[in-house]
Amino acid sequence: MSPASGSRPRELRDAFWQAITDDLNTPRALSIALAAAREPELSPADRWSLMADFDRLLGFSLETATDPETDRDVTEDPRIALRLAERQAAKASRDFATADAIRDELAAIGIKIIDTPAGPRAHRQQPLPTTRSDDEIG
Repeated sequence: MSPASGSRPRELRDAFWQAITDDLNTPRALSIALAAAREPELSPADRWSLMADFDRLLGFSLETATDPETDRDVTEDPRIALRLAERQAAKASRDFATADAIRDELAAIGIKIIDTPAGPRAHRQQPLPTTRSDDEIG
């Protein structure tokens, strides 16, 4: 780690807390947090340390945050794994109607099957964002 990169986390941390002590300048503090999240010179460990420190005030509960990509993988759920195995067996015996029916059944409950060389994976699909109509806005 170069001396310049070692001082950058300290500069960002000091700037964040200075903004907070400056009449609770939250917009400035948030812009510093965003800059820290995007700072290419920071190591992942330094970035995480800063975000965890800032989170003491911001309260986003980052210590319990999970990766949305890995969180969506439901392949290991026993019920899903059973249906995936049944689908694989149906495909192996060329019973494509059953394989398609299982795929459709899982899709109906928000599970997308992704066939990979290592076998099928199941992911919970992200719900579409809802929008409010002009009537609801009032």
